[in-house]
Amino acid sequence: MKSYPFHVKMGPFILDRPSDALSTTFKEPILEAKTDLHEILQSLNPTLSEEPIVFVTIPTKSLLQVMGYEPLGMFQEKEGTTLILHKEIAKGNGLEFGTEYRKITLNVHSSLESVGLTAIVSSTLAKAGISANIWAGFYHDHLFIRKEDAVTALEILRNLQKSMQALGNEKLKTMH
Repeated sequence: MKSYPFHVKMGPFILDRPSDALSTTFKEPILEAKTDLHEILQSLNPTLSEEPIVFVTIPTKSLLQVMGYEPLGMFQEKEGTTLILHKEIAKGNGLEFGTEYRKITLNVHSSLESVGLTAIVSSTLAKAGISANIWAGFYHDHLFIRKEDAVTALEILRNLQKSMQALGNEKLKTMH
């Protein structure tokens, strides 16, 4: 039986290092990511998280220094570290934030190398005047939408999926 690499989860973080101390194996294969845009759009299966999400910035810190915040996402820039946090965690740690967001997860396993998904999703939402901050994870894409627009955005994405399903096996030609 073939074995596959497994990621070690420590707190909210997954460590992926070639060290024997931090690796193990599991028996199920990693699902193959979709690369065909039409197939991805037919399989979006968007879901809306109920919990409010906020973006905060803190002075640049190491990964170990921010673990206690349990970030959903993190990006280090020269001006500071941006964290995506559950609102209650940000409040509980006295961190300042502005706009509240809700997270929509596209539950299709799209490849990080697929072309066009972000463009179609963002332009479809933009037509409705909805801003989307899109973050790609290894398995799924996540959209952070202002909380007042989140339910509408979810419905738009569901309608996008339905329209792609209605095309059947016809390939996506162009969408603007």
